[in-house]
Amino acid sequence: MNVARRHHFVPDFYLQGFTHPIKKNLTVLDRIRGKTFEQASKNVAYEIDFNTVDIPDQSPDALEKAYARFEGQAARSLRRIGEAGYFCDADDLITLQNVIALLAVRHPRMRDKMSAAIIQSTRIITDILLSSKERYESQMRRAIKDGVLDKSLSYEEMKDFHDRGEYEIQVNREGHIQREIKLFQTVLECLVPRKWSIVRAPEGYPFITTDDPVSLCFNDGTQGYVGYGLRNTDVIFPISQRLLAIGRFEGMAQVIDADVKHVAALNSITAAHARTQVYAPSLDFYYCPEDGSLAQGAALLKEPFFQNEKDQLDEKTG
Repeated sequence: MNVARRHHFVPDFYLQGFTHPIKKNLTVLDRIRGKTFEQASKNVAYEIDFNTVDIPDQSPDALEKAYARFEGQAARSLRRIGEAGYFCDADDLITLQNVIALLAVRHPRMRDKMSAAIIQSTRIITDILLSSKERYESQMRRAIKDGVLDKSLSYEEMKDFHDRGEYEIQVNREGHIQREIKLFQTVLECLVPRKWSIVRAPEGYPFITTDDPVSLCFNDGTQGYVGYGLRNTDVIFPISQRLLAIGRFEGMAQVIDADVKHVAALNSITAAHARTQVYAPSLDFYYCPEDGSLAQGAALLKEPFFQNEKDQLDEKTG
């Protein structure tokens, strides 16, 4: 059986909207490697077995195939939005909101943060469990009675094992996927009530995207914790090199024909949220350095805001 193992956490159909019109490749700016190169969209933003599941009577790539069916529908919706230059169909807007929610939660960065939180919680619970011999032995007796354990280590053996720290806590892939599905619904419920505007780039001044293309930020200058359910926040999502969507709770939905400075400012927000890579049709895009001026893409690798990882996942899950 031919099982797909290369799973994109940013879909190939989406990345194709940012490829060079003639070469059909992406220009990749890699923060970790500190260099730029050209690459086919199918060869970036993926991990091996990212969505593989171990479920009885199911193919290991059952979930990946389900995502592929949705992505087929999403590709058609994004194509219609791109051709029209605005949201001309309510169903297409709903599909876009689903795409944004999925990309916000189904991501290696999210899994890393989830794993770290679970591991920290497990260690704290174990510390509490082993804080007294009576508590430990009481819990072990209950676990054996309930059939969770057949037998247990003695308190002294378990405490020595824990204190030495010579073990690793791992979170299985199925656990991550279950949490992503639950979180997807939570994020989606915060996207639907927002007013969604379309920003259109002028010819020759493209929007860019990244390997983590959903940005969330305050729109009123507030600093600190930001969550999808908070007011005065923008969800920013590049749809293609020509179009970008902004969702906010306040105001009215608009169609905005941006100038170069507006496109550059939005590209800076997008680039700052990259996990490791920015994707563009070429290096002939504009962004705003920290001094607010205009700069072309080739200079992005030297920018402090791009060199330093801006891992905001802990802020985005609220």
